[in-house]
Amino acid sequence: ALTWHEEIGTNIPLWADWLNNLRGTFEIQLTESQWQIQVEERKQLPNETGSAYVLDKVKLCRRRAIPINDGEMIPFLIRGLIRPEIRSVMMGNPPATVNAFLTELRRLESISESPTDSTA
Repeated sequence: ALTWHEEIGTNIPLWADWLNNLRGTFEIQLTESQWQIQVEERKQLPNETGSAYVLDKVKLCRRRAIPINDGEMIPFLIRGLIRPEIRSVMMGNPPATVNAFLTELRRLESISESPTDSTA
């Protein structure tokens, strides 16, 4: 990557262009079936915050060969949530954007936490 930057990257003035070129050079492109498997297998871990899970899964979703928008990502995010009660609420009224999803998830996590949860 350093050699790439020294030889090619220094000639790309805009950060977004530099990043896209770097990714295009080094990132392994997944097939649709590989991507589907990885996205479906990515579930929220028992001690993982909702925000950490969502941000990691969004990064994985963005690796799709065919671009995916927020609305298409939401069902994948919902299916990976660890808590069934939060999954149910999200399925009943799915947020339209990832940002709205994060906001709603934080709200649901905060109202469903109890003092005993912090010691578990």
